[in-house]
Amino acid sequence: MIHGPTRAAVSCEENGGVARRRRWLLAIVVAGVLLRVYRLSWGLPDFIPPDSLNYYIRPAARLVAAGELVPPSFVHTPLFMYTIGMVDFVWSATAGEPIDLGPRPLRKGIGGLLPAEGGMLGSQDFPPQLTALIVVARAFCVATAPLSIVALYLLARRLIGVRAALFASAAFALSPLHVLESHRVNADGLMILFALLAAHRTVVAMQKQNRRGLLAGFALAGVSGAVRYNGLAIATLPAWAAIRWPGASGGERFRLLVLGSSIVAAVLAIGLLPAVFDWQRFQSSVAALFSVGFVAGGNLDLSGEGWVYHRYVYQLVATLPYSLGWPVYLCSLIGFPILARSRPAATAIVLAAIVPFFLVQGAGLTVEHRYYQLLLPFLAVTAGVTLNALVTRWKSLGIAAACAVLAY
Repeated sequence: MIHGPTRAAVSCEENGGVARRRRWLLAIVVAGVLLRVYRLSWGLPDFIPPDSLNYYIRPAARLVAAGELVPPSFVHTPLFMYTIGMVDFVWSATAGEPIDLGPRPLRKGIGGLLPAEGGMLGSQDFPPQLTALIVVARAFCVATAPLSIVALYLLARRLIGVRAALFASAAFALSPLHVLESHRVNADGLMILFALLAAHRTVVAMQKQNRRGLLAGFALAGVSGAVRYNGLAIATLPAWAAIRWPGASGGERFRLLVLGSSIVAAVLAIGLLPAVFDWQRFQSSVAALFSVGFVAGGNLDLSGEGWVYHRYVYQLVATLPYSLGWPVYLCSLIGFPILARSRPAATAIVLAAIVPFFLVQGAGLTVEHRYYQLLLPFLAVTAGVTLNALVTRWKSLGIAAACAVLAY
C-alpha cells in the first residue's frame, strides 16, 4: 500500500515555504531600504531642492513654530506638509530643540536659488536646524518605501502568484527613480503607499465580493489624492470594480459607483480643508498647475526637437525606461501579453489602474519623470510576470537572467 504524505508533513512543508517567502521578502525590503538610506544627506547643507524647501520643509517648520495652519501655496495638497509638521514636532520634542524661525542669511544653493557673489542671497525665516529637519523628513520618506514594497507584494500575490510577486517587489524596490526620489522630501512615496493600499483593498473586495471593502478602497484612493493630486488617479480602479461588480444590476452598480465617488470626494475635501480659508489662492494654484502642465509647459516640457518630443511617446521611450531601468521596463512590456493570456482578470485590474492616469498625464506638456511614479509599482507587477516566466521555463538560466535584469 502506498501512503501519501501525512498532514503533519504537508503542514511542515507549507510552513517552510512560507518562511522562505518571508525571508526573500525581508531581503528585498532590506535591500530597498539600504539603497534609499545611502547618502541620505546628499547636497546638504549647500543645496536643497526648491520644491522640498518651499512647499514642505519651510511650511512644516512654520506650522510647528508659529501655528500657521494654512500653507503659503496649494501647488501641492497640504496633507503631506501636515505629516512632515508632525514629524518635526516629534523630533523637536525628542531632541529638545525648539524650532526657531528668526530671519537668517541664505547661502548659495539654498532652495535651488542661483549662485550669487559671496553666496549671500538675502534672508528669510529659516530655522537653525534646517539641515536636521530635512534629514528627518527624508528619513520619513524612506520609511514609506518598505511599507510600499510589502503592500505591493500583498497586492501582486493576489494577482500573479507568490514567486512573481516577489520578483515584482524586487523590481519596485530597485526602481532607480523611486530610490532617487526617496532622497528628496516629496509626497510621492506616501501617495504610492496609499494608492497600493487602495488597490489591494479593492482587489480583496472583488475576490470576496465585499462591498464595504470596495468602499474602503474608494476611501484610501481619496487619501492618496489628498496626499498628492496625482494620487487621485488610483480611484479609477475601485470605480472600474464598481462598474463590473458581479451579480449586481445596472442600477446597483451605478449606486455603488456614486457612493464610492462621494466617499472619494469627501475624503479629498477633508484633506483640502485649509483651501476654504484661502480660496482665491487655491484657485490660482490649481489654474497655474493646469497652465504649466497642459498649456504653457514648465522647466521640463516637450519643447525639444525630434521624434521623441511628442505626447505619450516621450513617456514611453524616455520617462518610464529611466524610472525602472531599461531591462525591467522591457520585461514589464513583455509581461502584458503573458499576463493577458494566463490571467485576463488580473490584466484588466492593472490596466484599470494605469491606463486612465497615463492618458490624462501623458496629454500634458510637462514631462517631469517623478510625475509618473504612480505607474511604477503596477509596471513592476507585469515585469514580475516576465521574470517568473523566465525562471519557470529555463530554470537556472532564467534565474541568472532575472538576476541580471534586476541588477542592471
